[in-house]
Amino acid sequence: WQIMIHGESYKPIVAEAARKAATEIYNRIIVTHLLMDEAKPDRVAGAVGFNVRSGDFYVFRAKSVIVCAGGASH
Repeated sequence: WQIMIHGESYKPIVAEAARKAATEIYNRIIVTHLLMDEAKPDRVAGAVGFNVRSGDFYVFRAKSVIVCAGGASH
């Protein structure tokens, strides 16, 4: 499924904005667990996951987290 905006695919538009705004981009990382904040149990403080191609393990800590999923997850 793709969201079309003015005849354009949404994914390349968001990817370009991310490349301009971010210092680092991590592609093909599957998040396996969310890290919860110890001080506020209902708050997400980061995530852990691995690269689906290389198998490298990643730990992400964050001040704010947006949890979203692609169209394949329904």
